[in-house]
Amino acid sequence: MSNYVVYNSLGTIKKVGVCAESDLHLKARAGEFVLVPDITCSDATHYVLNGELQELQDFPEITQEV
Repeated sequence: MSNYVVYNSLGTIKKVGVCAESDLHLKARAGEFVLVPDITCSDATHYVLNGELQELQDFPEITQEV
């Protein structure tokens, strides 16, 4: 099994998940790409630049409930 990240041409992470390595090519739709990350990531904390995961900078944490 492999972790995967699906992202678009802007680097926005569309989804993350786990699947068989042989199924990775099935996860991306038209205009999307698949990356196998070596770290835990999410769309709230990362984006993709030049095929590599980047951590979002200056991302405000939610510190109070509304």
